[in-house]
Amino acid sequence: MPGSTQTRRAVAALVGLTTFTVLTGCGSAGSQSDTEAPAATTAITTAWPADVTSLDPANLSTGQDRALTRNIYQPLLSPKFAEQADGSLKFQGAEVVPLLAESWTTKDSSITFKLRQGVKFHGTDDEVTASDVKFSLSRIWKTPGVGDFKANGLQSPDQIKVVDPSTVTIDFVTSAGKPTPVTPTLMAIFSQAYTSILDEDAVKPHVTDSDPTGSAWLRENAVGTGPYAITDRKPGTSITLAASDDSWMPKPAYPDVNIQITTSGVSSLLRNQTINYADSGFTNAQVNTLGEAGLKVVWQDTGFFDMFAITAGPAEQVGALADQRVRQAIAYALPYQDVLDNVAYGRGTRAKSIVMDSAPEYTPAWEQYTTDLDKANALMAEAGKPAIDVPLYYLQGDDDQTNTALLIQANLTKIGIKANLTPQTQAGLFDVVNARSQTEPGAKVGPPGLELFNWSAWTDDPKIVIGYWATKGGINNYPLWSSETVDADNAKFALQPTSADRTAAYQQAQKEIADAAPLIPMITTGAVTVTTPGIAGVSFSPTGSGRFWTLHPEGTASPVAQLVK
Repeated sequence: MPGSTQTRRAVAALVGLTTFTVLTGCGSAGSQSDTEAPAATTAITTAWPADVTSLDPANLSTGQDRALTRNIYQPLLSPKFAEQADGSLKFQGAEVVPLLAESWTTKDSSITFKLRQGVKFHGTDDEVTASDVKFSLSRIWKTPGVGDFKANGLQSPDQIKVVDPSTVTIDFVTSAGKPTPVTPTLMAIFSQAYTSILDEDAVKPHVTDSDPTGSAWLRENAVGTGPYAITDRKPGTSITLAASDDSWMPKPAYPDVNIQITTSGVSSLLRNQTINYADSGFTNAQVNTLGEAGLKVVWQDTGFFDMFAITAGPAEQVGALADQRVRQAIAYALPYQDVLDNVAYGRGTRAKSIVMDSAPEYTPAWEQYTTDLDKANALMAEAGKPAIDVPLYYLQGDDDQTNTALLIQANLTKIGIKANLTPQTQAGLFDVVNARSQTEPGAKVGPPGLELFNWSAWTDDPKIVIGYWATKGGINNYPLWSSETVDADNAKFALQPTSADRTAAYQQAQKEIADAAPLIPMITTGAVTVTTPGIAGVSFSPTGSGRFWTLHPEGTASPVAQLVK
């Protein structure tokens, strides 16, 4: 309530006690195919297709960067997890629990964190202080994370105030400087890997006029407090982690982690037990084969979904795609169930909104669209049967995306649309989006087309996906579609707490976007992790898993169940 004060003490466990029903497609493989029992796992060995690009938590650009950061660094807060029936841990929306901050107090537009005492940075006698927090967070204004900061009430480092060595207060204001309330989304910012806290004393000697944040040194050097520390690194070849003797946390159940950087197939490495853990680098078909071979397959809905985007404007440039009936025809032509059955193999569900279904503002606005070629052709006829010949962009080298694109292409052909398969690298996909959504004044807007994009917001607040993809000036607004009503409601409610008015506004926005059909959510793809039998505690969140410190042998207590007392 306005004017009220809430205090949160560090009494909540990182892992909630509620057990949730396992989602469709989730499950573990059957028993070991060999009669001989496998040797007990004492270390985690995994494989990544590429090395990290940086050890600097404020300059993360790949999944590998984020996974390593989650193990060697820590932010002030952690996402809250709940243990699932299969022993995995699933994030609980925007809910957070203490990590480096042991408690916090919120007022109308500020939050005061009380830091955990006696926490030391790896290999030093330096304890985490409020000055380290201010230094670490202030760096973000000179990094890619500044966009999320400014969109969530953090306009300037001046808003971060050191009260005493163990206390820091952060004020939140709009871009106009007006105080704005502390919401769950604003809180969740401080659970993100890029807000991790590092050792100011270790970094400052490497700060220069040309490198005011010390990012060049941090690219190759880690100064964190995480449960693991890097003990050996051979760039491009391997990374070795060991449980930190300095960590305030309980020692991980698997004290050693070996990460291989390899282009070898992850599926074959799992099958021959060269590695015992992987959360990327395989297709859904390979996952099925691994499960049949006796490996443990765990899937959870993490908010990731296949987004199908259609250029909707400007009309003089995109031609017939500016016609809402054409975009709706495409929505009715998309092969939702075929993708679920033949690409995802049941690990997923039909996505009925671009907003995560864990959000209070969620509404299944896109459920009106089912695969109905008769209806799609009728809409194309109403639109004058226009000739459409456009590129269909998708992720190069990803078999699941390729197969999805082929199914889409086949169905669009049946309604008279020629979609030319145009694979792109991950960076190339963003370039395609940016060429339309972030053009310089006077520059030519990128060409019309269709784009298949596997995407997730970092938390379940609808203002993120709607603000990014469906508002004027949105950084991912590839369609270049917008609505005065949606723009106004997003501007009004983006930084507001959940309320009946906010929920109604965002639900109406979803319905308006669905009806206009510049964006079509196809299926929730979630995330899959495969391990050898006997490993439990895999964690799932929108920004990835790879928390080795949550893993433990089946039948033993989770090392994180009693973390925050």
